[in-house]
Amino acid sequence: MIFLGFLRRVIRLPNLCRCARRSAASLSLSKGCFPCIQSKKNIKQRFDKLSDTEWGIRRQLMQMRIKSATLATLAFVLPTPAFADALQQQVLAGARAVSEEDFAFTQTMVNQRSGEGAKTYVARYDPKRPKPSRWTLISAEGRAPKPKESAQLAKQGASNPVPSYARIATWFGAPATRSAGSDGKVIYRFASLPMGTIKMGSHDASADAAAEALVNTSGKTPFVERVRVTMAKPFRMMMVAKIERVDATSLYRMLPDGRPVIVSTNSDMTGSVLGKSGSFKSRVSYTDMRAAR
Repeated sequence: MIFLGFLRRVIRLPNLCRCARRSAASLSLSKGCFPCIQSKKNIKQRFDKLSDTEWGIRRQLMQMRIKSATLATLAFVLPTPAFADALQQQVLAGARAVSEEDFAFTQTMVNQRSGEGAKTYVARYDPKRPKPSRWTLISAEGRAPKPKESAQLAKQGASNPVPSYARIATWFGAPATRSAGSDGKVIYRFASLPMGTIKMGSHDASADAAAEALVNTSGKTPFVERVRVTMAKPFRMMMVAKIERVDATSLYRMLPDGRPVIVSTNSDMTGSVLGKSGSFKSRVSYTDMRAAR
């Protein structure tokens, strides 16, 4: 009854009984209760006086009003997808304002597979150098790197995106839900990420990746302070490896010059290789940040 009353106000039907309102809405004179027959005849007489053009316009207007009223009611009742709000747009603009060529830094990576000891690799990234030689392996497992290890790092550096706050711009504008965090911070949750955001080998895991971003709003410029990405849907890599689950968390901080930079990325992965189950942990830190431009 509330919906019918709302429709009546929108399409301006007279305050008649149910059968009269039904007749008016359908633009036809159908059978109804005796007290309403005269009212229905009056309604039909009013419509009969309209020309064919006027009739068509009036009918289209009434149908449009009914459709608009229905959509308005559904919008009120059903949840709608959330798109970028003002804060999200501001953070997105901040991420677009930086690039992977803004800073040189030292990367320290500690990797550990199940059943094995941890292995530490230290490398230096310098965007002022030519692209093929921007990554330099400084040490591998506490020793000087072998030529093969240096070549492998250079190959990976050329094909993989550089760790940078700028990477947030590739996905932070996607549909998300917003909630309040502690200390005035804001949390955005993404049910999935745009295609191409997360690639593991030849597999694009973006659609199956969920993300949670914590936005720091305490300063002049809001920025993403923490990002957690999880993937719980299994997928295969290179036909011999199966990834069961991935959980990665990245931290960022704001420099005194107002530019955000990446601090660390910790990731945990479980799966199997040739049917043998195992896990892989990676702890990566980024230090000695120096402005390159």
